[in-house]
Amino acid sequence: MSDRAIDPEALAEFREIAQDRLDYLESLINLLRHGNELGVEPGFGLLDGAATAREAYREFHRQTWSNLQDLRADLAGIIATVDGVAERAVETDETSASNLSGKGA
Repeated sequence: MSDRAIDPEALAEFREIAQDRLDYLESLINLLRHGNELGVEPGFGLLDGAATAREAYREFHRQTWSNLQDLRADLAGIIATVDGVAERAVETDETSASNLSGKGA
């Protein structure tokens, strides 16, 4: 038997922090969607460096979008894992309580 125990309050606090960060990330992703504030390519004009600046911006936007999607998936995975740990902790506590009450009878 392991001496480790799950602190449900700490687990809930960690989940809340992860969820808050996921919610904030969702708001950033929404800003980057096509047509929203950060989803519109700026006008680079017709100067010599405009084509290079436009391509650099597009690559930056693509990479930022990709990184945010990866981070979103990571946070969702963390939340799912924390939820699973919390469920298993409750099941384990219920099983332990049942075993203890059975042994005492």
